[in-house]
Amino acid sequence: MSKWKQKSIVRRFVNEVYNKGNVEVLDELVDAGFMFHGANQTDDLKELKLALLHVRDYWDAIFDNLHFAVDEIFIDGDRVVVRILKTGVFKNDIGRTASTGKKCVIPSTEVFLIAGNKVQEVWTNA
Repeated sequence: MSKWKQKSIVRRFVNEVYNKGNVEVLDELVDAGFMFHGANQTDDLKELKLALLHVRDYWDAIFDNLHFAVDEIFIDGDRVVVRILKTGVFKNDIGRTASTGKKCVIPSTEVFLIAGNKVQEVWTNA
């Protein structure tokens, strides 16, 4: 598979799922044996959809105008490493951290395993 195709799959995943909350697109983007490694680790697509919606609701409760931007993409074989910058206005407290009302940027890194034009696995640190 071309690097261009791998990038387009990952960009679509970030834009549709993370930015728009369109978890139904996962049916066409991810493999049946998909595995998500992160805070909400799962290999069940229905559970993943619910977990991703829950995480998005959590972020939206803390930030206004939240947006996930692909900053850089690195490809090595079937692995696509993505640096994502989450930007938004910090509107509500997180635990003991008080809201500032200011725009902030939160970097994260994710690794996608792409095979057969589908996402096989995702590893995330956020």
